[in-house]
Amino acid sequence: MNLEKSIQLLERRARLVRLGSYWGLGAIIACILSTLLLQAGGLFQNYSLVRQIWSACGIVALVTTALLTSIYTYKYRPALKSARNELLWATISQLQQQVAELSKKSDS
Repeated sequence: MNLEKSIQLLERRARLVRLGSYWGLGAIIACILSTLLLQAGGLFQNYSLVRQIWSACGIVALVTTALLTSIYTYKYRPALKSARNELLWATISQLQQQVAELSKKSDS
């Protein structure tokens, strides 16, 4: 039971990190598309401060998304995979014990 709870907690954290990565990717795409629209509208030519702020927002979104993606890839995905395998083997060993107990009961 304790292993299942720890796996659920790990999955919940991994889901939050992955969701943050998706939001970051959406922010990057929004920055790129809005930059193209603002450039086409001529707003960037008149206001250099807008260009700097927009660039900073895009860079922050890019770095944050890269960081969250690497955390998920190198921390949570391997941990989830090994925890699920561990749970599978624990379940198989429990089933083997239950089969052995049932076999003993049926023989007697």
